Amino acid sequence: MTTTRPATVEDAGFLRELFDDVRGADLAAIEPVQRRTLLTIQYRGRETQYAAAYPAAVDHIIEVDGRPAGRILVEEGAENVHVVDIAVSAAERGRGLGSTVLRTWCDRADETGRTLTLTVAPDNPARRLYERLGLEAVAEDPTAVRMRRQPREDSRA
Repeated sequence: MTTTRPATVEDAGFLRELFDDVRGADLAAIEPVQRRTLLTIQYRGRETQYAAAYPAAVDHIIEVDGRPAGRILVEEGAENVHVVDIAVSAAERGRGLGSTVLRTWCDRADETGRTLTLTVAPDNPARRLYERLGLEAVAEDPTAVRMRRQPREDSRA
């Protein structure tokens, strides 16, 4: 069973391990001590950037049968729901967790009449998932595709 819950301080270790799991594969050719140092710098930078750009964002832990399996960082506003980041551990990928969690947030946005937005790298395979869920590209450059999903009229409260 897939559920989400707000992250707590006790989740800090898991969130760091998840970052290393997701980003570390790109750095496999680098010597382990250097890779760990680089990942630490990148993790701190990303967390600082997210905190500055999305001060109201809330981190949620994706759980499978009570075990942490991923995270979704979401900033909710009056007009939109912005998915800042979503990541699923390598061991749990390919099982539909990301789809399930994003569908839940799409439904939540629909129920409250809000637009759901996110940004993805142009070559990220997750873009196909986002398109299947009804998100459309509204702006694109070489490093980012900004996507939006308007609330469905028939599901508004």
